Amino acid sequence: MGGDRRSKLTEQAGWIADRLAQASELTLGEVRDDLARRGVAVSYASVWRMVRRLGLRHKKKDHLRD
Repeated sequence: MGGDRRSKLTEQAGWIADRLAQASELTLGEVRDDLARRGVAVSYASVWRMVRRLGLRHKKKDHLRD
């Protein structure tokens, strides 16, 4: 049961860290979309877990603020 549970994002960890450093205003959904364009289809939760694993902090955009 279970099998291999390594993240598809392990090889993308450096790219994710660099991407968020370059554009900290990105949402995790936008990072996920960027990954999909790179041929890596993952869930929002997978991106969130990798960001946490990297020790990065990420805030959601506040669409209600001016």
